[in-house]
Amino acid sequence: MKNLSELIGVILMGLLLTDCTNNYDCEGNIVVINSIPDLTLYIGGEPYSRDLIYEQPPVYMHTRNVKIGFAPTTSDGEIVASVTMSYNVNKKHQSILVITPRSIGEALVEISAGDNCSERNRVTSFKVTVLNSVTANLAR
Repeated sequence: MKNLSELIGVILMGLLLTDCTNNYDCEGNIVVINSIPDLTLYIGGEPYSRDLIYEQPPVYMHTRNVKIGFAPTTSDGEIVASVTMSYNVNKKHQSILVITPRSIGEALVEISAGDNCSERNRVTSFKVTVLNSVTANLAR
């Protein structure tokens, strides 16, 4: 494993996938409706936060309305930005992606979305660029 967040993501996805045929018939698919565009964040700025299912327009949906689990990772071991999933209290679902800028640079963020049947996981990716907030203010 390249980093701790990747390991945690694999463990969480494994827990989600442990009982495939026990909960439902494993039909349907995960669909990417709206990809997340490349992002620019700033040191000392607000983290990027987006509910991947319940915020309109959604990033993902399941054709059989099955709950989707997410495992986000970064290409740089979370040096440039940390990625986590947060719990949507109202929907009782860990569906909020949070990206926090940590240092200047670029990283590729990958989000693996899965249901209890691992054959249909969907992976989307986008670039995150983190800039110094002082440099960004001078460029304006």
